[in-house]
Amino acid sequence: KMGLITNHRLKRLGFIFFIEGQKILNLESKSKNYASKIKLNKLFYNLDFQSSANNIIIISASYEIYIKYIFPSNVKVFGSTINSKDGIINKFTLNCYAENKLSVLKKNKINNIKRLYTDSYSDISLANISNEIIIVKNDNLYECKDINDFKSYFSK
Repeated sequence: KMGLITNHRLKRLGFIFFIEGQKILNLESKSKNYASKIKLNKLFYNLDFQSSANNIIIISASYEIYIKYIFPSNVKVFGSTINSKDGIINKFTLNCYAENKLSVLKKNKINNIKRLYTDSYSDISLANISNEIIIVKNDNLYECKDINDFKSYFSK
């Protein structure tokens, strides 16, 4: 936020200090525990994640390994990724941030978003392919009229 370090460098350093060398099974166990304790905003509880009519995709800069346990199994989750060898985490493979989110969606043949919920200007590449853009700030939702409205919201 302050521009002292890039998001990618921050994510790599976080990986090196806290995740690299850990047992993948331990991280998955901690992730499940985290998912059971996390306090989510009202939006989470207002969306019908169980309906087969809803094609809900979560894409986040957070590590996929721990956010996937927050959502029901019918929700497709994309996030930053890591690799392991012989059960030990050894490589940071993708920072799913900003433009990388769009690349992940396109790689999965998703070229349009019906309704985007976001809390960050870094999601502008996703906003550009969205029919509706809704900004989430705590428990409040702001529906953008268009991409210019999205840009002006974050320039305040």
